[in-house]
Amino acid sequence: VSVTSASNQAFAAFASSDLLYEILPDALDIDPIAHAPLGGTTANGNGANGISLTLNGYDAAMAILAGVEANANGSFGVHSALGSTDGGVMAYLVDVDASDNNAGIGMDVVSANEDISLGMVFVNADRNTIHGVHVFASSISNDVFALLADVDARQNGGNGVSLDLTSAQGDAAVALTDSDINANGGNGATF
Repeated sequence: VSVTSASNQAFAAFASSDLLYEILPDALDIDPIAHAPLGGTTANGNGANGISLTLNGYDAAMAILAGVEANANGSFGVHSALGSTDGGVMAYLVDVDASDNNAGIGMDVVSANEDISLGMVFVNADRNTIHGVHVFASSISNDVFALLADVDARQNGGNGVSLDLTSAQGDAAVALTDSDINANGGNGATF
């Protein structure tokens, strides 16, 4: 999937419809939406990536993956390349399972002129041939922050979690909490 906005914001979401129906009323300040449960998003057993996302926005780029299962794929379970010419990049993964792939989750923030904010909560990236979670993010002029909470990255061939965060003129920080990063072929976590 490729989403580009040359003059404004770019947004992409892969999500459980049930979860969206729960969070949209709060986000949009509207009444609850009546719905029949439909379930999550699955991308399993593909020859290449389970989910491949290229997202570029002039003012900003935002990606949300929630309630996603991407297992047993020939390349990445989830791979994303995110960028913003004049703004920031935000990427949030909640309740994502990317296990038994060649690589679990790969996220590259290829360009950002403002803040980069990355969050992963309730993420499983186990038994991948290479890394469980690999993130590269670089901001030209502002801060780069990453929060990983309840991330399980076990028994991967490479590192469980590998983060490379760079800020040319601002702060770069990572917080990792309540996570199980054991029995990997490389490091449990490397920053």
